[in-house]
Amino acid sequence: MRRRLITACVFVIVMIAASSGFAFNKPSHKVSGAIAYDFLMRNSSETVQEIITLLKQHPYYEEHWMGELESLPAADRNCGLFMLAAEWPDVVRSDKKHPEYNHPKWHYTDEPFKPEGQPDSIKVLPPDQENIMTAYEKNLAVLKNVSEMPQERAIALCWIFHLIGDIHQPCHTTSLFTTDYPEGDKGANLVFIKVEPDSEAIKLHWFWDGLILGSEELRDARNKAIELRNNPEFAVSKLKELGTECSFEEWKNASVKLAKEVVYLDGKMTGSPNKESAHVLPDGYVVAAKATGERQIVLAGYRMADVMQNSL
Repeated sequence: MRRRLITACVFVIVMIAASSGFAFNKPSHKVSGAIAYDFLMRNSSETVQEIITLLKQHPYYEEHWMGELESLPAADRNCGLFMLAAEWPDVVRSDKKHPEYNHPKWHYTDEPFKPEGQPDSIKVLPPDQENIMTAYEKNLAVLKNVSEMPQERAIALCWIFHLIGDIHQPCHTTSLFTTDYPEGDKGANLVFIKVEPDSEAIKLHWFWDGLILGSEELRDARNKAIELRNNPEFAVSKLKELGTECSFEEWKNASVKLAKEVVYLDGKMTGSPNKESAHVLPDGYVVAAKATGERQIVLAGYRMADVMQNSL
């Protein structure tokens, strides 16, 4: 019964996320932003004030964010601003008036994964030189440079929030190379699956994007963040990675490992390059994916907070 309930909930969330195709979907980025906010409020409230002050210089603040924040109680608006900042790089993908803010290649890197048993004829391709790794370093440098214009630092801060979320989504770090995907599967974007036998075929990447939350509402994201933060399994003392993986490179490497082992099942994942012949996810896959996704988004939130404490 519990497995069927989890599968049904994940399917609803994934189908909402599939309409947008964004990384860890926008609601999930809001969740990581709320987790970072709550952690900083308990441990470094002065950092929160620095972030709020900077984000009020962002080009979206007066035109877009102020109106959304007014729908929240006054006590929740600072947290709401963190959430809006974390999702902003996905929002600007559809901003036709400001294409200069949109950087599609910044959201991912495609570390090649060629499972054992694939023929020698399959040749892997290296990641694009412009990727999430270079984007993170670029934006971190801007944020730390106090001589930069406040607006530019605010934009960089949003990208840092967002990229830390994206690097924790395993599909944003890896591309599968097999006979079905000789040029790579583009981070599971070319793999079609079904959550249940009678459900609609969707991309495996979309499935992973939508594991956390489907609602766009700020209140729902805040509530989900509180739920995850209060889960004993996600207590800071239980998240051993926080003490052993301290760099963006290490976070990427951990996500690559999860991609190989959990997303692609060590190369045994049976998706299809054709929507019409999509395979049903194997038993236990949904439960394992949801547990992995939730752990990753909590780690992302705590690491966002840590980066901010050390960068402002």
